[in-house]
Amino acid sequence: MTFFQRINNFYFWFFVAFILWMFFLDGNDILNQIRMRQTLDELQAEKQYYSKQIDLLETKQEQINNAKSLEEIAREKYLMTKEGEDVYVVD
Repeated sequence: MTFFQRINNFYFWFFVAFILWMFFLDGNDILNQIRMRQTLDELQAEKQYYSKQIDLLETKQEQINNAKSLEEIAREKYLMTKEGEDVYVVD
């Protein structure tokens, strides 16, 4: 079979039409697949970021629940003192 005989074949044109339909005209075409993959990657990165933030907040909450740590945070961050104490801030 020569090349021209092959391209005049019904199955050849059906295959070409099918490929064009699937790659460009279908609702799940290649461009949509690429966009959805990028969106998925962005959402997974956001999920990972927020999971890390949740872990950090949980450790801070555990520190605050500890009485000794709570006193240390209050003294260092908010400059709270016990009665009769003087606080000197050194930069």
